[in-house]
Amino acid sequence: MSEPGTIVALLLGAGVLLFAAWPLIRPPARLPQPENPAGADRIRELLERRELALNALRDLEEDHRLGKIDDKEYELLRARYRRRALAALKAVDQALGTDVESLEKLLEREVALARRRCPDCGQPLAEDFRFCPHCGHALNVSPLPG
Repeated sequence: MSEPGTIVALLLGAGVLLFAAWPLIRPPARLPQPENPAGADRIRELLERRELALNALRDLEEDHRLGKIDDKEYELLRARYRRRALAALKAVDQALGTDVESLEKLLEREVALARRRCPDCGQPLAEDFRFCPHCGHALNVSPLPG
């Protein structure tokens, strides 16, 4: 091999080696620091609390399904765990600054839209339909909530 060919081969090999080793030798990326570390810890704690309550509900459902818990005890524990899960969800929403009222209105609208069906044939309908596209029945156009 000629001298220029050897130099090109060495440079190419060094480039490939550097490319392959770069993930191992590059400086670590700096993770963004939260603006409010105490707030981030609080949210993390609330999310853990929510997960614990939801896991307790799942375990309770499984125990009831398997017959390990009678109906009376199941209803009592289920109500308690649901209250805990709901309280944790509300606390997370508050900590994140979520607009709960807007979310509830949006949810009501989506549920109403999902339930909208033709009174004649029972087929699902879109919000803006004035006639059923399946049977031609004239629809009472009432505005959906929200």
